[in-house]
Amino acid sequence: PELGRYCDLVARSKSQLASDPKAALASAKEADAALPGRAAPRVLLARAAFAQGKIDDAAKDFEAARTLDARSVEDPPTMHDFAQVLRKTGKLDDAVVVYRALVPRIDLLAPADRRIAVLLEAAHVSMAVAAKASTTTPGSKPSLDEAIAYLREARQRPPTALANDVLVSLALALDRSGDRVQADAVLAEAHA
Repeated sequence: PELGRYCDLVARSKSQLASDPKAALASAKEADAALPGRAAPRVLLARAAFAQGKIDDAAKDFEAARTLDARSVEDPPTMHDFAQVLRKTGKLDDAVVVYRALVPRIDLLAPADRRIAVLLEAAHVSMAVAAKASTTTPGSKPSLDEAIAYLREARQRPPTALANDVLVSLALALDRSGDRVQADAVLAEAHA
């Protein structure tokens, strides 16, 4: 008998996420109380906490949701929020894994700026992970192929307000990988 109420509360919470995260949080808590032990309310609690800037609460709720159901964070908007929480809590190795799964699904995100933002974030996290890995091996150069691939993909998409960010990031990644000629060409394009 509680299933209908639970479904209504989950749907209400999901619809409130963008416009009223506090109301989404309250609806998710009600859904969790109606049918405890389900992952969906935990995901919504995490996303609502993230929307309110409560990163630690979001991280805790995402982990609780994943414990209940490992596939609970596979929805692209949820994956994006989860990846950002991991990035902001310093779990870059985990974040890059989530971004790798998210990037092939970015066309399911709207608007276009968000798709480009995902590619930029994925590239920056990948660059940070590569830089960290290269510090453990003195004299080695970080492999930035993954970051460059994300940035080239972002560059090929229709231009958005983030177009210059993409070009500057691509120039930086190319320069750090040792390809100065291409880096200079991309930087000249960004300047133009």
